[in-house]
Amino acid sequence: MPKHFQNYGDDDSENFQPPKLPENFDSLMGSEKDRQAELYRRRQLHYFYLAFTNRNNKPHFQSMGTYDLIVRNRLYGTASKPWEGDNTSLKAEIIHASTRWPGIATSAMKRADFPAKYSEAEVVECLDIDIKQKKVDEQM
Repeated sequence: MPKHFQNYGDDDSENFQPPKLPENFDSLMGSEKDRQAELYRRRQLHYFYLAFTNRNNKPHFQSMGTYDLIVRNRLYGTASKPWEGDNTSLKAEIIHASTRWPGIATSAMKRADFPAKYSEAEVVECLDIDIKQKKVDEQM
């Protein structure tokens, strides 16, 4: 799913629920009303992208739910983003991919070991830094 239509992390979107405004929407004030309107907009984009893809492009719709595709796309997306000195995000995605190797490797690659190797200490340190970095990014 193109990132501009994604609303991952929202249960209604992830469970393909039709979007709706809260029943008390008209009585909400200021920033809470704006927040609910934005959430509704994001849910609509996510829902309608899925609905139209399901109706008009079944193979694409079915592939979007394939777990191995999601893991590979995250890895490719992170590797393709321009970054300045941030190799932690990429290394974390490589680590995540390595733990899921049997599920994401093509049939010809399943017999081979994952091409990158990290010590247990490197894995723990990298994933810890990645979590901290994501929290700071969210706050910013």
